[in-house]
Order: sequence, then structure tokens, then C-alpha cells
Amino acid sequence: MIHHGGKLLEMADKYGIPSEEWLDLSTGISPFTYPVGDIPNAVWNRLPEEQDGLLEAAQAYYGSMSCLPIAGSQAGIQTVPQILAANHPKSESLTVLLPAVGYKEHQHAWQQLEKAGRVSVEFYLNEPTKLQIKSADVLVVINPNNPSTVKFRSETLKQWLADMPDNSTLIVDEAFMDITQEQSILRFYPQGVPDNLVVFRSLGKFFGLAGLRVGFLFASESNIRSVQEILGPWSVSSPARFAAKKALLDLEWQAENRTRLLEMGKRMKSLLTRYFDSVDGRTLFYTAMNDRAPELFERLAEQGVLVRLCDEKNALRFGLPLQEAQWQRLEKVLDCVIE
Repeated sequence: MIHHGGKLLEMADKYGIPSEEWLDLSTGISPFTYPVGDIPNAVWNRLPEEQDGLLEAAQAYYGSMSCLPIAGSQAGIQTVPQILAANHPKSESLTVLLPAVGYKEHQHAWQQLEKAGRVSVEFYLNEPTKLQIKSADVLVVINPNNPSTVKFRSETLKQWLADMPDNSTLIVDEAFMDITQEQSILRFYPQGVPDNLVVFRSLGKFFGLAGLRVGFLFASESNIRSVQEILGPWSVSSPARFAAKKALLDLEWQAENRTRLLEMGKRMKSLLTRYFDSVDGRTLFYTAMNDRAPELFERLAEQGVLVRLCDEKNALRFGLPLQEAQWQRLEKVLDCVIE
């Protein structure tokens, strides 16, 4: 299993600090949760129905037609590799190009297939080379990258797609794109994406609804059908669909949330640059590079502040506090921990 942030109960037990006393900044999830309100009893009682309006709400919000609601983008991350590997000639190994730093579930999904001898996994640092792009069967891009914060222009990704070989696929994970919707690669494909492009979107990050486990897969109709065959019916529950639809249609709340998150993001970067030499971020999370990251992670945890120790052990990722008292607590703890 891949280690993720958000394991508050586990950390509370490890450090002997009650969960309610922690300041949990270990995820990149918005501290502002969309106010779903009451969910009608009929929604709990009935099986999920595709004609409930969620699909149309997602198409309008994300700006592209070929969409499939899934149980978080994670469902697509696990499923799409199986489909692409199955469609590749069995006599050849599928060459997959992944970011060396990034959300590790992508790497995990592909390496499971590599163990079976069906895939050859290669890595790129911040940006793939032209040679890598022209030789990859699958190119995975996390845009913006969590936790490295690297971000590519949508025009760049479109050019990479054009430069890739025939019968190849570009996978773009846009889980953190909501703050800058206009920069999504989906803007080039309002009527639906081509067969060689797959895009993942996440509801949980921007709307603060990670517990719903709702995401969206944008792909060609044939790829969507293949994913549906693996996932089966009712992969997103009726209450989750109800809440997701309501959130996607609430344009006023979305605008308000973008404004306050941008303000808080600037505040977080300003705060962290007082304590770390290298800080960068993408509004919902900020990554501070430091050679003492494991030690600092422990010292913060001992004070009841949970952040994300990045997999490379050379950086800490900070999410956003919700309340003013939490900001003040974070500053006080950093004063004590950072020498």
C-alpha cells in the first residue's frame, strides 16, 4: 500500500495526542467543504441512476462532453492501465513514461503490470525529453504535479500529444486544476477527447469533499465503455452523485472559494518562505524543500501538527489551515521547530 497524507487517527495513536487536538495539514484538500445540506431520503433509498443530471453538470463544469463519473480519480488511475495494456500487442512491452516525483498511485498501478511482464516503466524528471515523448506508448503527466508543483501549459501538452507515436496515449491527471480551470487541456476538446487522450479530474480537492470519493474520467467513448465494463454498475453512490451535482452547479460558491483559496495560498507561501529557502505551491498545497525533512516532520508531529513528508524524504508539503487560530498555531510551532 502507498502511504498518503490524512492518516490522522494513526498519527494520533502513534504520538499519544487526541485526534481533535491536531492541526492536520497533510493533504491538499480545501479546508472549505462545500455545504451539501440535507440529502432527501429517496436518494438514500434508490440505486444510482445515470439520468440524475450529474453527467450534464460535470460536462458543463469541466467543459467537455466525453465524461464518466467514477469513485474518485483513483478508480481511473487503477483501471486505465489495465485497459491500455490489454489493448497493446502481447508480443511487445508497453513503454510507459512516468514523472519521477508525483502522486505514487500512478507508478504503483503501472508497476503492478510491469511485474507481470506486460509493461516497461521509465521515468522523467521535471519534463520529458523530446526523445522520450517520441518513443513512449503511454505518457503520464500530473498537471499540476503533486507534490513537486511543476505545471505545464495546456498548449504544451497538446503539442506533446501530437508528437507522440501512433497508437500511443497521453494521460493527464488534473486533480488540482480547479483553481485554474481555463488552463485545463480539456478546453481544446469541448465535444469530447480523442482516443489517445485520457484526463482525470477530482471533485474532492477543490470542493473539500474528498470523503465522497467522486472523480471524473474524460476519454473516448470506446475507452469509457472499457472502464465501465471493469468498474461495473453503481460505482458512485446516489448520495455522492447528489452532492457532486449540487456542488458542480453552484457557480457562486465556486467563485467565492477560488477567491479565498488564492488569498490563503499567498499567505501560506509568504509564511513558509520565512522558514524555508525553497518553497513553491499550487494554492491548495505548498512544498518546502529541506534536507532535514524527516526530522522536521517528526518535530512538527510531536507538536500536533501533521504535514506530508514527501516520498523522496527531501521535502514537506503543507495544506491550508481553516481558521485564524490555526494559522497562528502553525506560525508558533514553526518558530519552535525551525532553527
